[in-house]
Amino acid sequence: MLNLDNLHTIGETAKLCKVSRKTLLFYEELGILKPDYICPTNGYRYYSESTIQLMPILKYYKQMGFKLQEMTGVGKNNSCLFHERNFLNQISFLEEEEKHIQNSH
Repeated sequence: MLNLDNLHTIGETAKLCKVSRKTLLFYEELGILKPDYICPTNGYRYYSESTIQLMPILKYYKQMGFKLQEMTGVGKNNSCLFHERNFLNQISFLEEEEKHIQNSH
């Protein structure tokens, strides 16, 4: 039997992460942040501390202009090289966007 003492409900997780329950459900739907356990009898979602700790990383990605669809592998791969590659690609993309904007004026 799973020990739920070390897991947080979706409401608790939303409060800890300072996001709405709707956001957590949407992130789950997109495969960005999935609950660690879903109770088969009532559908309640439970999140571990390690899953909750991904939220600041996801918020930072979002703040840096990543689309939600681009953040799907963030929770699966915690290597520094993975994040570095993502951010270097994003910087290149933003530099190209800046050139495009400057050339259009």
